[in-house]
Amino acid sequence: MLPIPMTIADQILGFWIFGTFSCKIFRLLEHIGKIFSTFILVAFSIDRYSAVCHPLSSRVRSHKVVYLCLGIMFIVTCLMLLPILIYAHSKEYIMMERIDHATQHVMRLHIYKCTDDLGNTLFIIFTLYCFLLAYLMPLLLMIYFYYGMLIRLYRQARAVRQALTGRRKAGEDKIPIGHIATYTLAICIFHFICWTPYWMSMLRTVYQEVFLPEYNEETTYAFIYFMYGVHALPYINSACNFILYGLLNRQVIKSLSR
Repeated sequence: MLPIPMTIADQILGFWIFGTFSCKIFRLLEHIGKIFSTFILVAFSIDRYSAVCHPLSSRVRSHKVVYLCLGIMFIVTCLMLLPILIYAHSKEYIMMERIDHATQHVMRLHIYKCTDDLGNTLFIIFTLYCFLLAYLMPLLLMIYFYYGMLIRLYRQARAVRQALTGRRKAGEDKIPIGHIATYTLAICIFHFICWTPYWMSMLRTVYQEVFLPEYNEETTYAFIYFMYGVHALPYINSACNFILYGLLNRQVIKSLSR
């Protein structure tokens, strides 16, 4: 949430007023929010998987291990973002220039924007390794761990139904496998619905840098507003995650208390 006030000011004014140092911090915090939050979601999936499939391994889910994992993920995130910290700055853009030939004075209308300014090669490398480490690998890991959790819960639910056959209705103590599956799928689908357009737009930019370096695309207002919406989706995802994870956590706790 820390970059939001500067984001609002930049969007309303249309230019950056906070200087280079604030620009570096702003861009760093903005990217940390995107990458670190995804790593935390992967950690959640591992935690849910361990709680359901390995409930006796309490050491793996101890507070010390949790803090250690969070610290390692945060350090990895910061190392990934070193190019941003080094190259981001408040960049001057000349909007209009006029020369007074009588006095030989140059009048310029200029603004500043906070940019990463990585350069073509470094931008391509940075985008590709962030895509692999902060999108593709988390996607595969979340699918793996949540699939394993749901399979284990399904087997437990079937065992409970068989054990209760002939004594009482299985529905009374049945593990809420349907609810858990629903919330799990909702979390994964919602996360990647929000993040996929963002990363596809970044890959599109990389494609243009590599294969169409001389291509100048005409930018329309509709396209600009569309890209604003694409970049807003990750923030919407982060704002809604706690609701979906709270609902999933309640169902998992119910299943483990049976």
